[in-house]
Amino acid sequence: MPEVEDDHGLAGFLIALPSPSQPHVAYIHFLGVRSDQRGFDLARRRYGDFFHRMRAAGCREVHAITGPSNTDSIAFHRRLGFAIDGPIPEHNGPGRPTMIFRRFLADES
Repeated sequence: MPEVEDDHGLAGFLIALPSPSQPHVAYIHFLGVRSDQRGFDLARRRYGDFFHRMRAAGCREVHAITGPSNTDSIAFHRRLGFAIDGPIPEHNGPGRPTMIFRRFLADES
């Protein structure tokens, strides 16, 4: 996923990939947006670009995770239409609960 740069350097990036074992699923691993670029839909656009590319590649759903204390991430994913499960105890190892996000990719018509 290409990063976004501006006159001040790296503004944002998304690390995401299609699943090698589940061809219909893609995973979002990490999104980073520089603090002065928040609130300008950069994160939403990165996700939208990824959704489009994965839909074209045959993926039907996107998954992501975060910790239960990351309320900003939970709210962001909820606004983008992700279903949220959790916290799932021990999902990310002993004593590490996780919130799981899932979003189905609608067909573009």
